[in-house]
Amino acid sequence: METELDKTAYKILTAGSLGSIILFVLGILFRMLPVLNGQEIIGYSVTVNLGGREVSGSSLLFLAGSLILLATPFTVAIASSIIYLMNREYKFAAVTLLVALIMVSSLILGISGLLCPST
Repeated sequence: METELDKTAYKILTAGSLGSIILFVLGILFRMLPVLNGQEIIGYSVTVNLGGREVSGSSLLFLAGSLILLATPFTVAIASSIIYLMNREYKFAAVTLLVALIMVSSLILGISGLLCPST
């Protein structure tokens, strides 16, 4: 018997997986497009200025796919905690919120480099 939590988690995981797969495939196709046409055109790819650095369109698609793939479990944890709160299951809500907090804190510590500073 499927619960509301099962259905919600299934929908979020499916959407996140499919979204990231589509972006990865599009990134691969955009990267291979000049090769598939039998030509190498200099400056053919679309570039975007991202934080002062020129990034190709295919790399941007890879980045977006990776971000969606990384955000999917966090979204499931947040949705689970909301459903648990609505069902007044406070212990499970606290655990899933703690998991989400650990995910965010590990991301912040990883980006800041506090635990593993670069040499």
